[in-house]
Amino acid sequence: TELMQMFKENKTLSHIDLSRSFLGKEGFIEIIKYLRENKTLTSLNLSYNNLDNEVVTELCEVLKTNKILK
Repeated sequence: TELMQMFKENKTLSHIDLSRSFLGKEGFIEIIKYLRENKTLTSLNLSYNNLDNEVVTELCEVLKTNKILK
């Protein structure tokens, strides 16, 4: 998506607020893919998005190995 392309091209992005964005399952799967490659992002807000169990599980797996996000 265009949003994900923007995230990937931005080499200084450190904070993203996607609260209340309602990107849907596919959108959050794309965010998770981005987080696997993340080298700069230290803060990510996903509050109030009604994430399903599959997305939450995948997100937890990424957070176990992503040492940059705080």
